[in-house]
Amino acid sequence: MICAVFAAREDHGDDWLDLSIPLEALGRGDARIGGFPFEPDGGASLTWRRLIDEWLARLADEVRQATGFRHAVIGFEISGSVPAETLRDQPEDRPYALVLVNGTYLPAAR
Repeated sequence: MICAVFAAREDHGDDWLDLSIPLEALGRGDARIGGFPFEPDGGASLTWRRLIDEWLARLADEVRQATGFRHAVIGFEISGSVPAETLRDQPEDRPYALVLVNGTYLPAAR
């Protein structure tokens, strides 16, 4: 499996740790990935994404316990797009998963 790791410190902002797995690499091992996220049946992606999201959430919780953080966001090209101050306003049907500062895992719903 291929994985990229990127750490960023924003000027007067948050620190971000970005872990990513290229969809092409995932698609070579699982035909269900197909043309995600560009195919119209995006909801079907939860059938294969759920296990990956759960694994990434466990990894995020390990990072949380070692370093502390405000939250983790798991999803397609999501890095930097969900500021902590907006967590209370997140929709129930969000396309990304969250790991909160207390370790609570909220799975993606679509």
